[in-house]
Amino acid sequence: MTVDQKRDEPLCEADDDFHPAEPDHWWTETNWFSFVVPERDLMAYLYCWNRPNIACSGGGVIIWDASGEAPWEIPYYDYQFNLPAAKGDMRDMIWPNGIGIRCLTPLSRYAIQYDRPAALEIDIEFSGVMDAVLTGGHIDQVGRVTGAMNLRGERSEIDCYAMRDRSWGPRSDLQGMGVRVGYCYGTASPNTGFLLFTNIEDERDDMSNRYGYVIRDGERCDLTRAERRVERSGGRPTRIVIEGEDEAGRTVEITGECRNRLAFTPYPGMFCWLSLVRWELFGEVAWGENQDVWPPGSWRAYLNAARGSGAS
Repeated sequence: MTVDQKRDEPLCEADDDFHPAEPDHWWTETNWFSFVVPERDLMAYLYCWNRPNIACSGGGVIIWDASGEAPWEIPYYDYQFNLPAAKGDMRDMIWPNGIGIRCLTPLSRYAIQYDRPAALEIDIEFSGVMDAVLTGGHIDQVGRVTGAMNLRGERSEIDCYAMRDRSWGPRSDLQGMGVRVGYCYGTASPNTGFLLFTNIEDERDDMSNRYGYVIRDGERCDLTRAERRVERSGGRPTRIVIEGEDEAGRTVEITGECRNRLAFTPYPGMFCWLSLVRWELFGEVAWGENQDVWPPGSWRAYLNAARGSGAS
């Protein structure tokens, strides 16, 4: 989930804190962490956003598995839209939604905590295994997440590779991103993984004007082209096939099996199918995610058309 904002300067320690807000009514800044428990087909989001120009913040914690796909069906959902604005230093603060984030090492290590008595306790640490990637006003970084989660008395040890991201720029509730996009990634180890961000228009689903990379033998190599094909059932993603080429001229072939799905609206103008995905790439198994992002009206039109034609 990204916000596009032009940026030429390299990352610095100040990028762990709030950025100066421009006058736009919808100026939004986000901070997102995730983790997975593959043996339970479970994924978790800890997602925070702030809109200083309208004195509002939101986000929260969601945990989903294969037991349901609506917010009221999944193991845990506490996501807010109308909290007071977040104030202070983002490098060491508790957000109004209850998520605590403390930067331990600039641009690399973070302690994240969340506690709702008798419901959910999360105490994890994110440690980057590669440098953060900056594209405009958006950061992606793969890391190792360790710690523990206690969900209504059931404790799970967390030790996985997962993604964090940060964004800053205008994001309107009235139009969302305004386009369909795909955002997917998977990590087997610090030596093997990928990230792909695609535009979707009609039958085209590729990285035109977007970005992607692969990690092979511990080295990140940008993609020069990539296409994403999504197999669906009732419109829900079930399988992903990615084909492309990296800057070294090597063929890239990645397949993914969606292990769960969640219908998620992070903002009123944005609808997402979120899925934990078991990826196969370069002879290894990687775990990660597929975000299938739609303007709500586009999803409605697609579903109605599919029902009318009898297609899945």
